[in-house]
Amino acid sequence: MTDMNMLIAKAQVWLSALFLTGYFVVIILFMMGHAKIPPDFKEAFAGLLSLMTAGGLTILYFWFQRQRAGGVPDPTTVTTTTSGEPPSTVTTTAPAESAGVG
Repeated sequence: MTDMNMLIAKAQVWLSALFLTGYFVVIILFMMGHAKIPPDFKEAFAGLLSLMTAGGLTILYFWFQRQRAGGVPDPTTVTTTTSGEPPSTVTTTAPAESAGVG
């Protein structure tokens, strides 16, 4: 990993942690009654909270949907796929002379 990639990776982690920490601090303060919202701003606060929740979910999606590159793959791992069609049946018949007929 180059120095620039390492810097970007660290920035992603720190910004994610900073946003999620701030989000949960706002939620906790609101739930514990320490954040007083004037009645005029209730709708604006609900919209802001919705946007922050969407941002938090986007961050979580980013971290959990990524492919991780790590180490040497396990050679004993078996990958199977299904095409939706039943497997084809192969029948073999022995030649007449080897089957004792003839």
